[in-house]
Amino acid sequence: MGDRDSWCTPKTITKRLPIVDLDPCSNPRSTVRAKRRLMLENGDNGLLTPWHGQSVFVNPPYSDVLPWTRKSVEAEAFCFLVNVDPSTIWWRELTLWGNHMFAFRYRLAFIPPPGVEVSSNDRSQCLICDNTFRSMIGNSFGGEGQWWTASV
Repeated sequence: MGDRDSWCTPKTITKRLPIVDLDPCSNPRSTVRAKRRLMLENGDNGLLTPWHGQSVFVNPPYSDVLPWTRKSVEAEAFCFLVNVDPSTIWWRELTLWGNHMFAFRYRLAFIPPPGVEVSSNDRSQCLICDNTFRSMIGNSFGGEGQWWTASV
């Protein structure tokens, strides 16, 4: 996993999210409040670990988002932090299962890996979650952006 895939979710986001059962894309610097973390550095593989019956927060490796989105159907509740990119297959698949999207009104400042200079973010991000996780979040993001719900 390269530097591109090891930037961490900003604390401003994770402090507003509920404690989750599983962070399958974690690393030692993760700010996600999770009961269980899976880290590649420890030989863990979040794609091979069952997600059944768990609430899962995923800030996936942006170099290959598709397998993570396909894994989401296993979770009891899921939330993904991803780039806004409706031109991709992973976006179309993820938004079939996660029909709630929170669009941030600002660009997120991800936490860089050690030795990597902080840089500005040139892409918009959003949260995509299912009904159960949306209920868990409630109104914790207030005026930080806007919720959109797809009609299914």
